[in-house]
Amino acid sequence: MKIKSKTAVAINMFAYGITTIVSTTQEQIDWYFNEFKIQPDKKFGKGAGKDQLCAFLYQQIKREDAFFSSDIFNSEKYPSRWQEFLEDCIAFACIDSYLNNTAVPLVDNPQLVTLLNFMGDTGKINNLPSFSY
Repeated sequence: MKIKSKTAVAINMFAYGITTIVSTTQEQIDWYFNEFKIQPDKKFGKGAGKDQLCAFLYQQIKREDAFFSSDIFNSEKYPSRWQEFLEDCIAFACIDSYLNNTAVPLVDNPQLVTLLNFMGDTGKINNLPSFSY
């Protein structure tokens, strides 16, 4: 199924042992795949190549996942670090899928649409509206 480019999608990082789901767009995923396809290997990982970049990103996101999992408020305390972690998750999922010729592990759940309405570009849930009981 082809997803409209601006349609929000979510990458299930649990497939890689990373305890988060990251919000992105099909357009961003397509951009990464295009870059990996058209750019020479030496353009990635400071000349080390796509395989080394993939390995580096995986180690990086595992370390950051442990940091953000250790304190649920770390994403609020360190918003730029959180944003970089989410971007690295997207890049890793794309390069891993590109190198292994597999699909990016998207969340396939109709209820996700409701959740994504509350998510911003950072992949973090925005403030939910308050309800009176």
